[in-house]
Amino acid sequence: MARLAQEEVEKVNRVTLRMMRLNLISQLLNSAILFVLFFIGEVGGIVPIVYMAAAATPISIFFILVKTGLNRNFRDPGMTIPQILLGVMMLLGLLTAMPEIGIMLIVQLFTLYLGGVLALRLDQFILIWVVGAVALAVPLYFVGDQISFPQSTILSKVLLWVFLVSVLGYLSYVAGVISNLRLKVNEKNKTLANALKTVEELARHDTLTGAMNRRALMECLQSMIQSVKRKPFPFSIAFVDLDHFKQVNDSCGHRLGDDVLKIFAGILHESVRTTDRVARYGGDEFIVVLVDTAEDAAGVVLERMRENVARHNWKALGLNVNLSASIGVASFQPDETIEKMLARADDALYAAKSAGRNCVRVSPALANE
Repeated sequence: MARLAQEEVEKVNRVTLRMMRLNLISQLLNSAILFVLFFIGEVGGIVPIVYMAAAATPISIFFILVKTGLNRNFRDPGMTIPQILLGVMMLLGLLTAMPEIGIMLIVQLFTLYLGGVLALRLDQFILIWVVGAVALAVPLYFVGDQISFPQSTILSKVLLWVFLVSVLGYLSYVAGVISNLRLKVNEKNKTLANALKTVEELARHDTLTGAMNRRALMECLQSMIQSVKRKPFPFSIAFVDLDHFKQVNDSCGHRLGDDVLKIFAGILHESVRTTDRVARYGGDEFIVVLVDTAEDAAGVVLERMRENVARHNWKALGLNVNLSASIGVASFQPDETIEKMLARADDALYAAKSAGRNCVRVSPALANE
């Protein structure tokens, strides 16, 4: 296991110190309970003193290690396993020596293990469980029949209640920490998933126009052809080119040219169905994939698209003329490659340009059939 970076160590230190403070408060409360029991004659004076000394020892040791920075040399700066094992040895030693407060000590044994929930792996948990189980057998063997807690007076019973309520509060606090951590992890996972989705979208879409990029287009066409092989259906592709776009860039600048391309892509998207696809092939040249659409139906859709481009008020952007689009379409033929289909659509686009632009032309190969 690699050592943690400085920033991660600081985070671990903050959590470790917070848990130490919580443990200190708990031990002070327990010590106060034992002193009250001593004053009312339920336990001997040595009990609260020994308990305080035993409780203060591990807290002091690990507090010094954190504050001096010596814990940075450990693979686990939180020192979770050493804290638990030392705590177990202290508690079981106290249990052997002072079984008259054994209920308090055994309950703390369970809460001690809870502290490792946030930091330990399953194999580490099994290790400290085995150690604790073996060590617990010793006091149970020697003083098991003496384990109890003073309850001869109303006050001692109230003190036992106070102790148990404080333990429930500790358990509730740790459960809340775990719950908050789980929520934070879920939120981070959701954020990461959204970020990955955004990255994937950026990898597949043109950042300027929002249309698919060429890579995504080729994947789409390959998928379409594979689907057609399994269950034949018609589909068409069209090259759509914005007429005289170079003049827009030359006379008005690339910033206005980018605005024109965004609007142009928007018109293309609005002119097709949600099942169809629009991709930016390069520059002002776009490809439209018309799903389940034969040549004749494709011509109707693309003619509407051409009219939408021509009707748009391009002069509102500050252009001197309204722009138009030239379109070349090709329908997929059996056993045809993607490259061949694209080439036929490109030939059709060239035919539309040669015919004076602002028109739709069908692939020459299909037009002659």
